[in-house]
Amino acid sequence: MELLTITTKRIPMDAMSYWPVLLVRPQYEDNTPLIEHERVHLREQALAFALAGTLMCVLGHVFTLSLWWALLLLVNPWWLLYAVPAFRLHAEVRGYRVQVSHGGISRARAAQYIAENYKLNITQAEAERLLTGD
Repeated sequence: MELLTITTKRIPMDAMSYWPVLLVRPQYEDNTPLIEHERVHLREQALAFALAGTLMCVLGHVFTLSLWWALLLLVNPWWLLYAVPAFRLHAEVRGYRVQVSHGGISRARAAQYIAENYKLNITQAEAERLLTGD
């Protein structure tokens, strides 16, 4: 998948995705493992858009959707789900598994990031178990 990548210092983390755009800090634009982590989120977001669009079409035939509901579904639905801690945890576990598999970060460091940076109320040991699939 070809990425629409914007290099910027104006993001709160090393990289982030907002389908169909990948935002990355200049010092990380060649960090393949990090980019692959973000690709996981971009694929998830594309799926969320497809599902929301399908839902909007189906509901549009059954009900008259107001413009506000339509706009709500068109706002990146993945980010709405990302606000739910359980979804956020599993999204980051998926992303960090890929990043670890590409050699960009150790499993222990990924577990530390998950435990400390995502407001998940999870220990590093619990995060590491999730990363290993135990």
